[in-house]
Amino acid sequence: IITDGTAFDTISKSITVNSIPLVNAGDNDTICSGNIITFTASGANSYSWSNNQTTASISVAPTTNTTYSVTGTSNGCSA
Repeated sequence: IITDGTAFDTISKSITVNSIPLVNAGDNDTICSGNIITFTASGANSYSWSNNQTTASISVAPTTNTTYSVTGTSNGCSA
């Protein structure tokens, strides 16, 4: 409530809200030590894997139990 007679201007500003990408890298897998497996991520424009790879698909040959994770980014939003 304005009681002292002060006038205020109203300013409008538009914003764009981008949706968070729905990133999918498939189901958990089991392989034998040293065998090669390929993971392919989808649902975003760019990817960053926990092993520092930045392609949609990575091929790895782990020798111990290993967890790989991926972050996908689209329009400045990551998941």
